[in-house]
Order: sequence, then C-alpha cells, then structure tokens
Amino acid sequence: KGRILEGQFQRIPGNNEKIVLLDKTSGRLLVGEKPYSGKIEIWEDGKGLYLIDKVDIENYVKGVVEAETGSDWAIEALKAQAVAARTYAAKRAGRVLMPTPADQNYTGWKKETEGTDGVWGARWRSSVDATSGQVVALAGGGPLIDAFYSSSMGGHTEDERYVWGVDSPFLRAVDDSRWALASSNPSDKRAWAKAFSWSTLAQR
Repeated sequence: KGRILEGQFQRIPGNNEKIVLLDKTSGRLLVGEKPYSGKIEIWEDGKGLYLIDKVDIENYVKGVVEAETGSDWAIEALKAQAVAARTYAAKRAGRVLMPTPADQNYTGWKKETEGTDGVWGARWRSSVDATSGQVVALAGGGPLIDAFYSSSMGGHTEDERYVWGVDSPFLRAVDDSRWALASSNPSDKRAWAKAFSWSTLAQR
C-alpha cells in the first residue's frame, strides 16, 4: 500500500512537525477536480490541511498510467508505463508520494470512464492488469531500480552519475533527438537549450 499527498498542498510535513488527524473515511472523495478512492485521511497542522489517500499499489498504478499516457498509445507502451510506475512506487513503499511530477502524476479514478462506453479507461486498466505485480530489479536478485521517466528530454538524457552521483548500469546518456523530432509534445518541451557562463557553473 502507498500514500499519496494531495497535490494542492505543495509540501510534505517535516519529521518534527506535529500534525493532527481530523477525520478519515473509506470509499471515494472528490477533492477539487480529482476523485480519490481508498482509505482517505485528513490531517491538519498550523499551516493547513493535508489529504492522504492510502491505496493498494495496483489501483495507484492505474491512476498513474491514466495521467502519464494517452489512451491511443500502443498497448505494449501502456504496459511498459505500468511497470515503470509500479517499480517507482514499490521502491518508495511506505513513503508519502505526491500526485504530481514531483513523484508521479496521479488522477485517482478521474479517467476510468473516459471514451465511448469507457473504452479509454478500459485500455489503461487492462495494461495494469496485464502486468500485475511486475517490477524491474537489478539482475541476480538485486534491488528495485529507480524507474525514472519523463515525457521529454530536450533531445538528450544524462548519466545518473552526473545528476545524482549514482553509477547505475541502466541510466546512461542517450541521444533522444529522433524521438524529440517525432513527438507531438509542444516544441518548447521537445528540444531546448540554456546557456551558462563559466562563473555560474563554478558557483554550482
């Protein structure tokens, strides 16, 4: 089971902050435009309210796949997204996850019935059901990988060792320019450049 913090609250309380449980319920709850399901808790501290949705991982992954992909994607692509989303969440089991790009976009059950007779929602759900329980781990019984992903890379990815200082065998720099050119994403998302002076880089 995982916990998802409602995205309108853009911070997670610190370990030393005192928060008080106001109420809890089970079922479905509409928060803003997002409908959530599961065991829902409402907490409060001196700075505001926090909604925590405790949901089993397979239902969580369905809400992620709906948010992160298009219903017209090839079914194998949807399955790959489901495995990546499940791996990311399982790697962080017991931790609060934001329903935003800070972790993974999560829409609850908002898109379950989209499309004629719910056909779009059915495609998303079937991709999760078809890969139920599947995650990606290092060979030889190793730990789960950090299944990071992004809709756009600006034409090229970077080695994880130069970003987070971890030398993983699977997060290597890749030329993504051909995909960027073929993508339907807005042009400013597909490829971009930003210049830095040597003095600015030295300060970072």
